Amino acid sequence: MSLFGKVEADVEIKAPAENFHEIVICRPHHISSVSPGLIQGCALHEGDWGNEGSVIKWDYVHDGKAKVAKDIIEAIDKKNNSVTFKVRRSHGGVQELQIHCSSYSKG
Repeated sequence: MSLFGKVEADVEIKAPAENFHEIVICRPHHISSVSPGLIQGCALHEGDWGNEGSVIKWDYVHDGKAKVAKDIIEAIDKKNNSVTFKVRRSHGGVQELQIHCSSYSKG
């Protein structure tokens, strides 16, 4: 059985949009410093930081359990501060999802 849908959310970040985008794309290993209770760490598995096609391995906690996921950076739009990832995790069966993250200044 497969599930298909779309979920959107707005999350306020107290940082300029460009800075948030820079961390998500080029320095995601710093995210564990910002949210150590959820993100245990990440490592570059393949490619180079900040480039399309790069694969990043994430160690995170969900429902109190340690989990692992890998994401591929599919598209980067620096002008519009957006990035698209394909995420694959294998807890209780392989799951794939696509995440599109856009950051913008509130104004």
